[in-house]
Amino acid sequence: RAVERTGIIGDHSTRDESTMVWIENMSTAVGIHRGQLEGRKLVFEGENSDVMTGNKHHWSKSVIEFGDAGQVYKGYAKDARGNEFLNMEMIATRK
Repeated sequence: RAVERTGIIGDHSTRDESTMVWIENMSTAVGIHRGQLEGRKLVFEGENSDVMTGNKHHWSKSVIEFGDAGQVYKGYAKDARGNEFLNMEMIATRK
């Protein structure tokens, strides 16, 4: 079956921080990531459970780039040696 995910972002203006919560149909786990605005990017880091590997402390980073034509979402993970790699990219354009 296809993976369906939903992300919700909230801004904590008094703490200069944002929170992103991910839920999906492949797991009952909820991913919670904290981040900050860096120029025209929101950068989040956090841990969640990885249902594919069984890893209960799977690190990930999400970057949302805001541009005039739309948004780019990039998801990053780490391999077994701890090297960060791009594992997902979604592009949303304005009509």
